[in-house]
Amino acid sequence: MVWQLNDAWPAISWSLIDYYRQPKLAYERLKALYHPVLICLEFPIREYRRGDLFRARLWAINDLQTDMPDCMLDVRLDEVSLFSGRISLPPDSSQPVTWVEHLLTQDPGQAQITLRQDERVVCTNVYDLRYHDSKSTGILERLYARVVRWLLE
Repeated sequence: MVWQLNDAWPAISWSLIDYYRQPKLAYERLKALYHPVLICLEFPIREYRRGDLFRARLWAINDLQTDMPDCMLDVRLDEVSLFSGRISLPPDSSQPVTWVEHLLTQDPGQAQITLRQDERVVCTNVYDLRYHDSKSTGILERLYARVVRWLLE
């Protein structure tokens, strides 16, 4: 559900479109997430570090009423290719494609998925794996967060 589509006056807000009718970054991100064809990863949300095994299930979703044959699917984790192959997406379907895994030789940054059909990018999806764990923050950051929660109550 979109809470605030546009701004009624120039302001800093949660809107998707600013007062001057220019889309904000959130608009572009939601546009990608609401695309009828979605390629996504299912993985545990946690802090990943060097030496960990990153393992995720790759899903392909096609909400269109038309078949999407012979698509090229690429999954990358930073500079490493995790999967590259051809898939077909039946109409109105959701299907697991494969499992991808990689032993992290460095702290991870982003996982990026791209689906192409005839050299046309159908959809992309990006995951930021730099998880922020509140337990690893300093005492001042935790105190500040606690005060903010208390004030908001």
